[in-house]
Amino acid sequence: MTPPSPHLPAAAPPAGAAPAPVAALDGLRAVAVVLVLLSHLPSRYFIGGFVGVDVFFVLSGFLITTTLTRGFQARGRREFASFYFRRILRLWPPLALCLVLAWALWDRGAGAGPVPDFTSAALAAVFNFANWRVLLEPDSMGLLSHTWSLSIEEQFYLVWPLGLWLMVSRGRDPRPILLGIIGTVWLARGVVVLSGLDFNLSRNSLTRMDALLLGCVLSLSQHGPWLQSRWLRWLQHPVTSVLALVTLVLASVFQAEGPGYYAVGIPVIAVAATALIAHGISRRPGRVLRFLEWGPLTFIGRRSYGLYLYHFPIFFTLNSHRVTPTRSNFITFSLGALAATFVVTCLSFWLEEPLLRWGRAWLEGRQSARASNPVT
Repeated sequence: MTPPSPHLPAAAPPAGAAPAPVAALDGLRAVAVVLVLLSHLPSRYFIGGFVGVDVFFVLSGFLITTTLTRGFQARGRREFASFYFRRILRLWPPLALCLVLAWALWDRGAGAGPVPDFTSAALAAVFNFANWRVLLEPDSMGLLSHTWSLSIEEQFYLVWPLGLWLMVSRGRDPRPILLGIIGTVWLARGVVVLSGLDFNLSRNSLTRMDALLLGCVLSLSQHGPWLQSRWLRWLQHPVTSVLALVTLVLASVFQAEGPGYYAVGIPVIAVAATALIAHGISRRPGRVLRFLEWGPLTFIGRRSYGLYLYHFPIFFTLNSHRVTPTRSNFITFSLGALAATFVVTCLSFWLEEPLLRWGRAWLEGRQSARASNPVT
């Protein structure tokens, strides 16, 4: 094992690399997924609910970096295999169920337009190039169109662990490099918007990495002098968290996808999400912390991955069969779609938990065996 890097936490859990659960982060997951669900209801309200995806990106960057730094500290390079095993165990079983659901509803949810090819769409979702497929052929993913954001995250998971390891194993602080990349992405998006180029910025991995990297920077700032820095104390302040939460809600109501969102909206929303995460992990008392730690919200947050996966096929299949949209059948549709999604998600969660427990137990046993029989 390599010696501890000065840019990694000074201590790590002896067995597992997963960060300890933080209730406020589950609550923030719930806020993000609820905004996404509301944006996909056939309503003129919450047109910007897609900003929940930006929140998920920041959360992913933060949590994955926290997991990796603890794993590298405890196991060195052996963490790579453990990390990818945990990712596959966590992400693929629900995705497989989503593919089965989408396949069962594929023709029914196509609406009046042409029916995309299910096999090619499923392959794009499984092998994590759905965002590029949507970017090049917007109507090619059908009921799996929403997997574009998962593909961006998975592409990040493929690249970031090695990048982080290369930097910290050489004693380099990754944060200045990451902040430089974030600034470059913000500048590039602004230039594209101002130049009027016809360039899809919302599904492109390169132009959406800033939110993920902001989460990485925050994770790496939990230790050492950056923890005492003024900017981090400002992010963690309860007043900042109120402003951040209000920003997310207002953006979900008023922020349409377009040039303003690409140039200004994405950075503002990403910073707001970063502030909410910083406040959540600091556990400084305040109304926002109490809200994010509210029991029903954390319950939803722990099931947010399934809610995100299953809602899209269900919502769009049911909506394609609404003959005459009216206020009354909108309410009926919304309640039915949300209830169906919740039931499928809870069933999936019930099936996943034993598999996850088995996987964690197997991995911990393997790690304990290696620790008791070190290679000399």
